[in-house]
Amino acid sequence: MQTPERFRSLAEMLLGDGEAQDGIALRTAQHGEGAVQVEESAAQDDTLELMREVRLFYARVVEAVEAAVETLVADIAVDVLGRELLLAPCDIEAIVDRALARFTSEQPLRVRVHPDDAVLLQCAVPVVADERLRAGDAVVELREGSVDASLGVRLAALVRAGH
Repeated sequence: MQTPERFRSLAEMLLGDGEAQDGIALRTAQHGEGAVQVEESAAQDDTLELMREVRLFYARVVEAVEAAVETLVADIAVDVLGRELLLAPCDIEAIVDRALARFTSEQPLRVRVHPDDAVLLQCAVPVVADERLRAGDAVVELREGSVDASLGVRLAALVRAGH
């Protein structure tokens, strides 16, 4: 099958040299200098535009894949964590103890937890039942601010860390 004179394969366009350059040199020999320079310039413009479009497409694909992977990892983590919590509720006392130990220099004032967790929790600071929190959530109130140790925050930290 004979290809049109201006037809170039994608491989020729992306190569930019080597075989594609050989093709340009062959056309130069067949058609004379003036006509080929115009064709060569138009082909280079087309090649540059195609390469720009390929790079943009590649960047969009990479961004989409990265976003999809991040969402997929988070979804899997939520599913696994949900199943684990059905089997055994989280150890709110251990979570609060770690938070208090980590922020002891910040002078913790009190801990807010879900009412179901409040009856189970014993720690060095007053425990306040907070119906706005979910089971497994904890907020450690400090002299100058608070530390959110809610389940969602802990999970997001794990996902970001790649665990």
